[in-house]
Amino acid sequence: MKSFNKLLGATMALTLSVSSVDASPISIGGVVWDPMSTTPLTDFFANSNFDQWIQSSNATGINDADRMTVLFNNPAALVGGYLYGSGITTAINGTDDIPGGSGLIKDFCPDCELTFSFGNIKITGYEIVTVFGNNYLNLSFDFSQGFANIYVDDLVDGDGTNTFPSGTRPDAESANDGALWLSLSFDAFNFTPAANVVGGNVSAQLHVTGGMAQGHFDTNPSMIDATPVMPGVDWLFTSSAIFNSGTNLARGSADHSADSIPEPASLALLSIGLFGIYGSRNRQQKKNS
Repeated sequence: MKSFNKLLGATMALTLSVSSVDASPISIGGVVWDPMSTTPLTDFFANSNFDQWIQSSNATGINDADRMTVLFNNPAALVGGYLYGSGITTAINGTDDIPGGSGLIKDFCPDCELTFSFGNIKITGYEIVTVFGNNYLNLSFDFSQGFANIYVDDLVDGDGTNTFPSGTRPDAESANDGALWLSLSFDAFNFTPAANVVGGNVSAQLHVTGGMAQGHFDTNPSMIDATPVMPGVDWLFTSSAIFNSGTNLARGSADHSADSIPEPASLALLSIGLFGIYGSRNRQQKKNS
């Protein structure tokens, strides 16, 4: 009985300790966010701005000097190209990266910036659909070798904050010159075209593969921000970007959603496991006696 009481006390202490952690700001590599400051549906929600382009080759990885000119009336030229991009995080859980901001977290990345890149997403085909006189260029993609990386950098590029009010974005080199904060691979990549342009909206599901923040985001939830996700998915990415015909660069915005702390079910399973171990040991002791 004493052993059981000790086990019960340890389980309660674990529950309280995890609860207290869940209620406290999280800091990884200088990036700080309050998991309790957003909606109950998700505890990590980030906003970002990015540039994207289509490369003729993936042989050298990200290379923003290898940008293909995009023409709405020549989509066949895009087939075989690779979608790449780079961007910068502007807010986490509603907190802008501006010193002295409002809320519990004044600045989500004090004296640093959180940038990201993605790429190696191959354009494999296209279809033009006409609806009520509007033409929609529906591109198909092979995302099986695609990647997304997030970096934290102590050397802030641009104007000194992550807001970039002038509208500039970090170039590919600046977006990849920090420490790897999180690396991800794609599990789903859905594209919805806009009318009469090359571009539209992307909704993607990804799983975490590495980085210093992996332990907080490799949580495998069943749902993120009220959206059911595939098994193993840890991260939702939604974006919007449009190429002006005759240009080689599109600017857009994106949102990132994730669960950065384990779900309560994980703790419940741990508690059940502890009690299971106790029960098994207790039965074995009775058998031996």
